[in-house]
Amino acid sequence: MLGVIPPLQTALEVSGYEYESQWFVGFLEPRTDERWTRLLAEPPDVLIMLFAPWELYEMRNRDQVDLSDPNWPEAYTRDFVVPRLAQLREIDTDVIWIGLPPSGDPVESAQYEFLNSIWRDLAEDEPQIAWLESFPLLAGPDGQYREVDDTASPPVQLYQADGRHLCPEGGRRIAVAVLALLEDRFGVDVDPTWTDTNWAFNPFAYDVGKCPHND
Repeated sequence: MLGVIPPLQTALEVSGYEYESQWFVGFLEPRTDERWTRLLAEPPDVLIMLFAPWELYEMRNRDQVDLSDPNWPEAYTRDFVVPRLAQLREIDTDVIWIGLPPSGDPVESAQYEFLNSIWRDLAEDEPQIAWLESFPLLAGPDGQYREVDDTASPPVQLYQADGRHLCPEGGRRIAVAVLALLEDRFGVDVDPTWTDTNWAFNPFAYDVGKCPHND
């Protein structure tokens, strides 16, 4: 979620809201119970979730889920995802859950879409969760990954060359969709002057030289 944080945080703070980031909170990463417990100890008014590639990384590199088992999606859903959603239900917090965006690796991108399908089905049954599709926000007209949006004038870079990390415009497009949901669903009043700030020059989120179309 690194590339989404600067525009989202800036927009909310300029509008007078508090924003706090929590890193590496998924369903499978190490110390999951500890991190979720800490996250939900003081529930926010709205929780915005984007688990990015880390969930897939954990699947590939740890043994919580046996990907050789054709029934792994059911086991993953039952043992890892459903219990976390139950925790959210208990604290009655509102959630915006952002689906994974495309990846520069076509195989990985397809796996992201598969994970999205699992999560989306669950989210749609939870009235407190608003699911946000990010694929169409960054994909090209063919529905696939694109590093640079050549339809814009001038062209804008959406991703860094690694095909995973976002450039400012990629982060902005997702953040704008989140802000629209916050306005529509929760009555958040967003100050439009946030776009006049220097959020796009955050060196922690956007490495210098990695997004030349935006530098």
